[in-house]
Amino acid sequence: MRSVALIVNPFASGVDERKLERVVGAFERVAEIRVVRTERRGHATDLAAETGADAVLAFSGDGGFNEVLNGLAVDVPVGFVPGGAANVLPRALGLPRDPVRAAERLAESLALG
Repeated sequence: MRSVALIVNPFASGVDERKLERVVGAFERVAEIRVVRTERRGHATDLAAETGADAVLAFSGDGGFNEVLNGLAVDVPVGFVPGGAANVLPRALGLPRDPVRAAERLAESLALG
């Protein structure tokens, strides 16, 4: 089973504990998931750089997505769960706006390999 780091910005406008539980639930059947929460601006970059996971997911807004991408020093699969107001990147990638539906689609991708 793959190890997945889910980097969460708890300050993003669309992130709350209920949604986080449902997002995590979407991945639990296909991966060993470790949730890490950002604490300050730039923290997602640091977290992404040190995950050591087989895949990295971000539940955040566009700023958090940018930080995660900037922190990745290795070639690992990365996914984006919309948790902000605009969510430009996930929309451009064709992901649903609903974070749980987006997580379910990303989990299907992980399960396929």
